[in-house]
Parts: sequence; C-alpha cells; structure tokens
Amino acid sequence: MEANKVKRGNLKSEVLYRFFRNRAAVVGMVIMALLVLCALFVGTLSPYQYDKQDLTNRFQLPDLNHPLGTDEFGRDMLIR
Repeated sequence: MEANKVKRGNLKSEVLYRFFRNRAAVVGMVIMALLVLCALFVGTLSPYQYDKQDLTNRFQLPDLNHPLGTDEFGRDMLIR
C-alpha cells in the first residue's frame, strides 16, 4: 500500500503544482493581473481624466481618440 503513495513535498508545492497544471486557472490569473496593472497605471495610459467635461465633444461616436465614444458631458467612456 505504501508503494502507491507518491510523495510530492509540502502542501505549498502541491498547490502550486496543481494550479499551474490547470490552464484555465493560469489564463484567469494572467487576465486578472493585466486588469490590475491597467487600473494601477490608468493615469499614464490615458490622456483623458475621468471627470473632465468637454461639452464640445458630447455624444461623439467611437473613433481613434475616444474608442468607446463620449457621454452627454463629453467625458471619455473608456476611462469612465
């Protein structure tokens, strides 16, 4: 009976081994890490402020400057 037991080390290494064997878990972790990085560095990634109003650009359709367009106050929808 003891010959069937596989000794893999401590609990931490077993958890990490099983986690990295699961592709869906690894993909989910990468996506979450990218979202957290984008949230942390939003000020450097975007030229627009989330609360700055620009009434001349109200209800603008999506384009290169505003990928999701603007709202009724001219605020960039991607940043909001």
